Amino acid sequence: MSNDSEALWKVVGHEGCETEPINKPDAIQARGWLLAVDLAAGRVSHVSSNLNASISGILVSTTVLGSKFEDVARALQLPDAATQFEPIAGWRTEMPWLTSDPVVVTAHSTSDHYVLEIERDIPSVASDPTAMIATLLEAPSWQAFSEQTVKALGQMFGYARTMAYTFHPDHHGEVTAEYLNQSDLEPFLGLHYPASDIPRQARRLYVMQLVRVIEDVDEPTVHLLGSAPDCESSPALDLSFANRRAVSPVHLEYTRNMGVAATATVSIVQLERLTGMFVMHHTEPRSLSLSDRLALATVSHIASFVSAKMDEKSFGIRRARVTSLAEELRRNLTAGDNAIRCIEAMGDEVLTAVEADGVVARLNGEVFRLGDVPAQDMIDQRVRELNSAGTELVQTTDCLAADMPELAGSDICAGAIVARLPGTPEGYVAWFRRPFLDTVRWGGELTALVRKDQFGRLHPRGSFDEFVENVTDRSRMWSDHDRTVAESLYRALQSGLTEWAYRQLAVLATIDPLTGLGNRRSLSQAIDGATPSRSALRRSALLYLDLDRFKQINDAFGHHMGDLVLQATADRLERETFHLVGRFGAVFRLGGDEFVVLLCDAAPGMVSALADGILAAFRDPVIVDGSMNVVNVSIGAVADADADGIDSNEMLRRGDLAMYSAKRAGGSRVTFYQDDFSHAAVRRSTLEQQLYQAIEHDELISVFQPIVSLRTGQIVGAEALARWRPPVGGILLPAEFILLAEETGQIRQVDQRITERAVVECRGLLRDPSREFHLAINASAKTVDAEYVGYLAELIAHYAFPPERLTVELTESAMVHESGRLRQTLSDIRSLGVKVAIDDFGTGYSSLAHLQNLPVDMVKLDRTFVERLRGDEGANVVARWAIQLVSELGMRMIAEGVETRTEEEALVSLGYDWVQGNRYGAPKLAPPRTSDLESASKNSTTVTRERMTGFEPV
Repeated sequence: MSNDSEALWKVVGHEGCETEPINKPDAIQARGWLLAVDLAAGRVSHVSSNLNASISGILVSTTVLGSKFEDVARALQLPDAATQFEPIAGWRTEMPWLTSDPVVVTAHSTSDHYVLEIERDIPSVASDPTAMIATLLEAPSWQAFSEQTVKALGQMFGYARTMAYTFHPDHHGEVTAEYLNQSDLEPFLGLHYPASDIPRQARRLYVMQLVRVIEDVDEPTVHLLGSAPDCESSPALDLSFANRRAVSPVHLEYTRNMGVAATATVSIVQLERLTGMFVMHHTEPRSLSLSDRLALATVSHIASFVSAKMDEKSFGIRRARVTSLAEELRRNLTAGDNAIRCIEAMGDEVLTAVEADGVVARLNGEVFRLGDVPAQDMIDQRVRELNSAGTELVQTTDCLAADMPELAGSDICAGAIVARLPGTPEGYVAWFRRPFLDTVRWGGELTALVRKDQFGRLHPRGSFDEFVENVTDRSRMWSDHDRTVAESLYRALQSGLTEWAYRQLAVLATIDPLTGLGNRRSLSQAIDGATPSRSALRRSALLYLDLDRFKQINDAFGHHMGDLVLQATADRLERETFHLVGRFGAVFRLGGDEFVVLLCDAAPGMVSALADGILAAFRDPVIVDGSMNVVNVSIGAVADADADGIDSNEMLRRGDLAMYSAKRAGGSRVTFYQDDFSHAAVRRSTLEQQLYQAIEHDELISVFQPIVSLRTGQIVGAEALARWRPPVGGILLPAEFILLAEETGQIRQVDQRITERAVVECRGLLRDPSREFHLAINASAKTVDAEYVGYLAELIAHYAFPPERLTVELTESAMVHESGRLRQTLSDIRSLGVKVAIDDFGTGYSSLAHLQNLPVDMVKLDRTFVERLRGDEGANVVARWAIQLVSELGMRMIAEGVETRTEEEALVSLGYDWVQGNRYGAPKLAPPRTSDLESASKNSTTVTRERMTGFEPV
């Protein structure tokens, strides 16, 4: 080829060879015929062009493609097996219209086609191989077997060159045995050939088809009709198992460049991997009969078997040692020994088992290093990169400079096996080998493996002259056995760590990790596990403890301090329990700040004595990190649980109910379980479910209590109070469902439903400009937020009433506790024109500072103040002070709960104006009527109960 044309070529990678559909070449070798049938349609889909012309003359149909296979089989006089699409191993017959020679027919099926092949039945070259095979099986080693096999094949088949070709783990090949029938040939023994000479998909084909024959590399191939592009409706035919399959043009050119005219290859396969081949080359075209190919297939099976057995035998002693080592490592790790210390103790064996020069392991933040290894930071960085890249967990290389250059920064190491542990970002074990000075004889220059011409066609390298490479940056090659050993130890490491983790989980399943006490599962096992032997668990009892206001410790000092307090609490509980009841008591932590003391065979009085002792013990502060923490406990006691035959779940439920009863009573006390607690809990749960339905079915109603002016005697407003009228039973008061609504998150819907209902029923009074009327509505602090402000604005706009006639009441305690959050929201409510009132003022929470800072318009004096006005001079002083304080702050005072004339007269004397209470009308369903307002005397200073009711009867 001229230099000009040479300049048009460029060196390319081997990707083109990998993508070339070599199993679907749309052609067969010249010395045969082929026909394929679509199994679904039962018609001929492909036919070789040399068969198409010949067969057309004996068919009734004018064309072969598309014909029914039954007609074609009848014309060819094929056996019945063909029409049943069964395999045909070699059926001999005559087809004089095709050739004067006898022919032999073979057939096989693919996933969608039945492929029929016809070839001349030529005489066999080989004699009976039985004696040869028997001799080969006596070979003492694989090398001896290879040498004897190439000699036997060379003598039997007469090819010019017969070689044993061995693939290394990196898929590079080496000629390990050779037999020459022509003395003028240059020996290839010892030459290496790159993996790219046999691309990956070619290796797959060699595994699938054990014997492959090329009869003449220069003979033109025969095209298959029916495949694209000749017939676009039919795709290329899969010829992976066809004897007559044509060969890739790149491979044919490669073979010609070697000076070879015909070849025959025999695959050696282990575990579906091509490990070697016996290759026969001839300098002239050469054919093999079907019988010859079957004999070579037998050689392939025998060689694969011998290779596997000898490989197993050579590895047997080493495998036993590695298995013992791996099991010892796994057992030590499972026992919970320190992982790095385990590897360190077995370091020399772990190193020599893989035949490495160095080993490094990083586990749980600790590192072990032995032998010749790279710098630690370089290994760690490489592992992090491998984790980020998502590559396979085990990486192997014989050339760090090419595959892991960051680890090849010195001359210490050249090869590595890096095994990363799944589930850990930095855990790994890695083996290393030193550089290995070697001289490799390559069969040809390696710098131009594949070239592409100006038309885009691929071409193999043209030179096969020996090229010698002095290797300095590679290690000894990791064999399959080395990798197997490394993976065995790696799996033992994984297994041991995993089993240890499972054991830890089993322990953690019953132990609270913070305090070391038994957890809920452990408590259940202690109760239920002893249930069958009640005699051993007589009078069992339980104390259910919860720390009072523990959240304040977390909020004030952080969760770390909270954990320390919990640990100190656990220690104190264990100490007191052992001191008071000894072996009869055991302490458990359920979670959070909840603890349980289980008493077994509790003597009478022991439960009370232990509970009182624990309360007394916690009167002293808990001191941790020099900080004093007051920790009180609420205790729910369940005594003599065995009398009721209850299980752990019921026992804990009862303890929980009793504990919450103690908390509701103020905390820092003991409450014994009573059946009423369960009834109350059931009722609460029932109410919770019914409350959802109550909102949906409009069972929430408003009732109204008037607000009266003592000065004028007029009804100046009304407070809308919530009531729940279920379908069955009496009306429920707010105390029975408002707190429940707050806890379940339904309070917003309840507040809005009551508010809107009240506005609708009072809208006539709210809109009447000639009447003074204010509607007071109650709101929960959990409801009042920016969304609530928007709701009020929409309500006022929708029902078109003056906003200043609406008052929103919040309890004093809610305003004080939530003042920081509520202050801006209350200001936003007032900006709408709506008034804000403090309800239940004087119950012990407010102060002058709060009144000064809170944006409110009214203060409603709690009824407890009013009750104390009955002849109590001290109460008058407090009431007078409250009036003066509120007046000076520019607010209006309303007295609640006025029941008697005495209370009314006392309020008048103190200067009170607006009041409300049952004296002026108990809460009724209907709002006050306009007529009632008109009939009230405007000049009366003391109003009778009869004149002020002003409410429709229920």
